[in-house]
Amino acid sequence: MDAENGKWKIPFYLLLGFAVSSIGGPLALASVFIESNSGGATKGLVPMALIAIALFSTVIIAWRRYSDKVASSGGLYSFVRYAAGERAAKLQGYIWMLSYFLYLPYTVTYLVFYALPAIFSIPNQYLYILEIAMPVAISAVMFSRRLPFYLMLLLAIVQSGLVLAFSGVVLGNTGFNPGSLAPAMPLSGIGLTSASLALLFICADLPIFLGGEAEGGGKAIKKVLLASFAIVAALVLVASLAISNLPRGLTNSDVFGFGVSQAYAPGMFAYAIGTFTVLSVVGLIMAEFVGLSRLMHAMFRMPVPRAVIYISIAFVAFDIVSLLNPTSFYDYLIVPSIGALFLSQLIVFVVYPVFVARSRRISALDIVVTVVTCLLMAYGLYGVVSNPFGYFLS
Repeated sequence: MDAENGKWKIPFYLLLGFAVSSIGGPLALASVFIESNSGGATKGLVPMALIAIALFSTVIIAWRRYSDKVASSGGLYSFVRYAAGERAAKLQGYIWMLSYFLYLPYTVTYLVFYALPAIFSIPNQYLYILEIAMPVAISAVMFSRRLPFYLMLLLAIVQSGLVLAFSGVVLGNTGFNPGSLAPAMPLSGIGLTSASLALLFICADLPIFLGGEAEGGGKAIKKVLLASFAIVAALVLVASLAISNLPRGLTNSDVFGFGVSQAYAPGMFAYAIGTFTVLSVVGLIMAEFVGLSRLMHAMFRMPVPRAVIYISIAFVAFDIVSLLNPTSFYDYLIVPSIGALFLSQLIVFVVYPVFVARSRRISALDIVVTVVTCLLMAYGLYGVVSNPFGYFLS
């Protein structure tokens, strides 16, 4: 199987399912990360979410313009190589790779030792078994070329429906208070919270690594970046409207959406929200696994099946090590992982003007895109440095 030249091309509907699942996924955003990245200041989330969407749209513009010229398994690495040469591209690629090699195992640790116990009563000894069983199961799925894409399409559909259902249940119980649209914080707080919410979309880059396999190449990648961002942005707005109407202190659950659902619709619905919140993050792990395998193919001329083997070995081995102290493992891996993520993205946007200048004159929009994207990534780096153990991002 070759990522660039394989006979099977990914149709747009599977590419879209992959892309939607990779942004968060949507239910994890609604059920955990919107509330946690707002610092608990849930009032006035809608205008802040709108600002966040506007901010991140500059990132989408840059990625789409890169995709006009470059569509390959190298993804962001190939963007930087086209703009600034192999040395800069290798630097960016290695940093991005480090981020996601660390992301895979510590996210399993988060799901097993934080999320699942908040939903289900699981004896502690079974958590240790799950910590190994989950990466083994995910790795097994990744040896199939097509199955991950069908699973992520199914997850995208179910998640989207549950985000709407969750929002409907909340608003059905709380009603809509126009005052909930007004942020309860100073202007500086609005800006910083909006930037934090914008960074929740950062994994929208993962479909870019399928440029060599997508039906339609770069044109399909451009379409799916826009379509998936629009879908998830709409879901975030709906969820933000619902969350902003919640009474303060309704839940202190590690899975916010499950706690809220338990308060308003206990039973099957609440457990569906909790279960698919976990599966939402599993879908993102799968998407990142795919991105890593394609980047290794591009950087090292490695067949994708071999890359899957190497990633699987590292994935399972790291989670075995995590059993020594799961809490410390999670805390210490998230810091370099998130820092590397924003640094790798910053490189992409720093060289963006160079990329543009290779084919045409730099426009005012290009300047705005460069400034906003670089500031966003710099803010993400600042968040890691200034509060390393309090910064959680999917």
